[in-house]
Amino acid sequence: MRSAWRSLLLWFFVSAVTVICGYALHLKVGFEQLGAWGAFLTGSGTLVLGFGAIYAVIHGVEEYRDRTNAERLRWLSQLQAEFFEGRTFSFIRRKVDYDELDDVMNLLRRDDDPKAKFESEEKELFDKFTDYLNFFEFIAYLYYQKQMLRKDVEALFDYYLRRLVEIRQADDLLAYLKRNNFENLSKLLVEYRQKSKGKAA
Repeated sequence: MRSAWRSLLLWFFVSAVTVICGYALHLKVGFEQLGAWGAFLTGSGTLVLGFGAIYAVIHGVEEYRDRTNAERLRWLSQLQAEFFEGRTFSFIRRKVDYDELDDVMNLLRRDDDPKAKFESEEKELFDKFTDYLNFFEFIAYLYYQKQMLRKDVEALFDYYLRRLVEIRQADDLLAYLKRNNFENLSKLLVEYRQKSKGKAA
């Protein structure tokens, strides 16, 4: 609302300056130039309207950008809350944190066998890990679709993405991702791996 008042005041100021300058010119030239004065005012009014339209467009674009950024930040906050505050990913996060994924990697290897049978607890663990991977597949998808900036991905999820390429079974995990159509996450983790190798060199 404050910016609307500011825009209105600026428009009045520019209009007033234009009229005052025009009137000063009229006084200097005299009454006989009244026709020229009318033409001048018409031209000045058109010019003021043109500048007003340009300002309105620029102001509209800035306002749209501000609203879009606010919406993006709210949306990123929801993603962050879902990952860190919800209970959905906490168990797997802890396993990734401490590189305690032997049981999970065993399940991933067994999943390649179409005849493999899983116990109820194994299915639950497998589902939790798949949910974890699907979350990061979604994040990677948003990144590659340019709906999420690299700085946002790194600010929110850098540690856990790096952990996925630092665990002992990182090669097995990357192979599993490729085989099971986690294309975006696979691509992002390969970038992370190259980045971490570059830092190590």
